[in-house]
Amino acid sequence: MTDSTTLAAQVKPGSTSRPKSVSEEAIYFLQPNPKFDAVLRSTKESSSRFWLFYHASYVEAFGKSAPYGQLSDKVIKRISTILGEEIPSDFKNPESRRTFFNHANKARRILGWEKFDRWKKAEMQRWLNGQAERSDSPEYLEQALRDRARLERFLLPAQSAIDRIIASARTYAQDWIAESITSGLSAAQQSLDKGDFKAARERVAEAIEIVYQNASAARLKPMVESI
Repeated sequence: MTDSTTLAAQVKPGSTSRPKSVSEEAIYFLQPNPKFDAVLRSTKESSSRFWLFYHASYVEAFGKSAPYGQLSDKVIKRISTILGEEIPSDFKNPESRRTFFNHANKARRILGWEKFDRWKKAEMQRWLNGQAERSDSPEYLEQALRDRARLERFLLPAQSAIDRIIASARTYAQDWIAESITSGLSAAQQSLDKGDFKAARERVAEAIEIVYQNASAARLKPMVESI
């Protein structure tokens, strides 16, 4: 596999933006890091050290496990230089799937990254629903989720799963906004029935403010028209 296909859809370490393709991945992706010492100390076998360094670098850079595949010569040479070790004569490229993902999981566990399981998914869905009350912009919600994943050190799920979580949060936000508007207008009507026009105006203004502060532009117009 070429450099671009082996390490496609990536960004510089520490970035929380959606991964992009880079041409010099060995510069941005494979860097010395004291965090990796514990990972490397877990084995004395040279080939395993190369692969563990690769997986440790990948998960720290991108917040997810590396996809199975062959490493380019450029990547292998870069790891050799960083470790100060010769490329093992018995270096398997790629490893078997089982060994590859065993190394990935080992590096992940030692570095303190958690899997994105169903409990974490439920937790993040609740949290993102709350974020959607502030803004239901897909870009905002995805960035918020990626930032939270890096902060709490849990692996990002597949993009399709991220998209579903965001869609669910946006649906929640729309329902919340609609309920808030209905509640506000109902309170305004009650104030009008009592002859309290000032309170009625305040309730209507609050309902409209909720829409403008929380709804993305794409959803703003139909909500305002429905008032």
